[in-house]
Amino acid sequence: SGCVLDFSDRTFAEFFSDYQIDIDDPKYYKNGGSKAYRLRSFLAIEPEEVVRPILLALLHYAQTVGTPDPKDIDLSSSIIERLGNRESFVVSEQDLSDIWEPGFFRLFLSHLADHKVEASQFKNQMNAYGVSCFVAHEDIDPTSLWQTEIEKALFSMHSLVALLREGFNASKWTDQELGVAFGRQVPIIPIRLGVDPYGLIGKYQAMNGSNKAPTALAEEVYDLLWKDPKLHADLTEGIVSRLEASESWAESKFLMTPMRRIQRLSPDLISRLRQALETNSQVSGSFGVKAKVESLISHAEAMPVI
Repeated sequence: SGCVLDFSDRTFAEFFSDYQIDIDDPKYYKNGGSKAYRLRSFLAIEPEEVVRPILLALLHYAQTVGTPDPKDIDLSSSIIERLGNRESFVVSEQDLSDIWEPGFFRLFLSHLADHKVEASQFKNQMNAYGVSCFVAHEDIDPTSLWQTEIEKALFSMHSLVALLREGFNASKWTDQELGVAFGRQVPIIPIRLGVDPYGLIGKYQAMNGSNKAPTALAEEVYDLLWKDPKLHADLTEGIVSRLEASESWAESKFLMTPMRRIQRLSPDLISRLRQALETNSQVSGSFGVKAKVESLISHAEAMPVI
């Protein structure tokens, strides 16, 4: 709905005016004029140092006028805390290469420790598309600081998938992971595996993952990622990076299907595709692949440069 707590339009504007913010400014009406739409626009537009005190005040106000779900309070507090400590989680290029496959799309898998095998199987399938998945229980060196490494992955991910199994909403780890995704406004894909989305993720339509093989699950998630135009550039680089690293004709041929989704290529990616054709025999020697890649390059060169 368009409601925000018990605010009227007048008291909503007065609340923000206490922080020298005009919530009636037209820039906050991009997606609609309701209080909820204006609040979302405010969170998306303004820098973190402006957003954090507002979130703190809203959380405090929510606790004074009602009894919010404790899970929502914990999740909101997690977002606010991490916004306040954002500089502590700047991720270096070295960290990125340690955590993720270079050039791949970066997908964080939020899951329970008891289901790490399921998460690992899903990760292996997503790799074929040029998507690097972070699975805490296998991607963290046992000698590393556990929480620090998870935070590096959270603050460099492009998107998050939540594997919703029984007990998910009781885990402080998974709620904090979702909190960072909310705070960074990273796309979230909930997968229903016996548990429906709850609390702040209740607004998302969950994908049904029950009784689906990892291959089918990966294909469906990948399709959902492409439905968000903001992710297209990173998904495109992921395909190119995966093709460059292809180790078989079959791998190269498989990538021709996701490659059909590509609409534009930067000059750098065009150059990398040409290089892959020249230096990787598993690409150039795979039946039909060379012609399709060259066709994509020709199409991209005819398009405006990005």
